[in-house]
Amino acid sequence: TSGYSPEEVTGNPVSAFVVEEHRQIVDAAIEKTFQTGESAEYEVQDVLNRRWFHTHLAPVVEEGVITSVVLICQDVHEQRLEQKALHESEARFRAIAQDVPGIVYTAANDRHLSTIFASEGTSEIVGVSPEDLILRRVEWTDLIHKDDLPTVRKALDTALGQERPYRIEYRVDDRDGSIRQLE
Repeated sequence: TSGYSPEEVTGNPVSAFVVEEHRQIVDAAIEKTFQTGESAEYEVQDVLNRRWFHTHLAPVVEEGVITSVVLICQDVHEQRLEQKALHESEARFRAIAQDVPGIVYTAANDRHLSTIFASEGTSEIVGVSPEDLILRRVEWTDLIHKDDLPTVRKALDTALGQERPYRIEYRVDDRDGSIRQLE
């Protein structure tokens, strides 16, 4: 709940209930809805307790004229906090991973083992930049030696099926033509 009674809300502008730095967002969305007849969405903090709310507003049309707007507000404060914590955790992981000698990567369990994250070590060790892997210009499966790919897939599938870590040695075909052993 917002913490406001119906009496406190009735007759007051919507922007009066959001923090000052977000009032322009609310006013612009309402104005746009009145001008265009299109629905709008925004997220702002309320002035009472600074919780985040996602608001969807839509025009109310009577006899072809927009007479008001209806707002549906959903408290998304906890989701915002969780997103922030996740982004901070990811940033810490990336900072640590970049300092680890060697390669740190995460990959999807798909046909190509599509790279989600790769540290700078990929450039030095296999001759492929993290960006090339993440943007899928080079697939991780392109680097794994063709004779080792079935073993890597089996180890990965087993570990995922048992929800446990895995360790495997395999060869990769470096971009300079050499073969490197990885663990």
